Amino acid sequence: MIALIAVMVISGRYSYALNNYGFAQGDIGRAMFEFADIRSSLRAAIGYDEVSAIEAVVKQHEEVKVSFQESLEQVEHTIVSKGGRATYEEIIADLEEYWKLDTQIMELGATTDRELCKQAQDIALNELADVYNRIYENLEELLDVKVAEGNKLASTLSVLKWILAAIILAAIVAAMTLSMRIGVKIAKGIAIPLKNWETVWRLLQWEIYPVIFLK
Repeated sequence: MIALIAVMVISGRYSYALNNYGFAQGDIGRAMFEFADIRSSLRAAIGYDEVSAIEAVVKQHEEVKVSFQESLEQVEHTIVSKGGRATYEEIIADLEEYWKLDTQIMELGATTDRELCKQAQDIALNELADVYNRIYENLEELLDVKVAEGNKLASTLSVLKWILAAIILAAIVAAMTLSMRIGVKIAKGIAIPLKNWETVWRLLQWEIYPVIFLK
């Protein structure tokens, strides 16, 4: 029973660690990559001078944006600390400003008109860049928090593993000791009546055959 409880506890904690730290780190890493890809496709949209190329990167931009938002939702489900929650909320707040500027730049500069492209590029450089950097840095910080928390939990699980192993070993020793005591008690319970019966039998022999018995 103790072994079963130990296995269930360790399995549960490892599952928790995998979902909230292992998979979460992958989700954050994917979100960071997708966020960088959003900026790249925006830059391409306001930099290309061919309509077909602009249309292609605009489509790519929208697809990656959706994928990024899905990844960020997955990240939210794995946040378990106050520090991580605060960082995530900062990211969400900055994203509101980022999407507004992103839409403004795309609507203005996704064209072959070089003058409009130049205006869009100026907004991207002077306004969007700072917001992008804040968000990306917070994503990095969130990743660092996950790595630190994951390492901490891994250390805790390592200690827990040895504690449970010691408990199981102690339980085995206790069970063996108890079994031996019970065995000795049972043996004595059998031996004493047998010894008493032997004494009775010898007395009976003495009464019936005293001469023979003495010989």
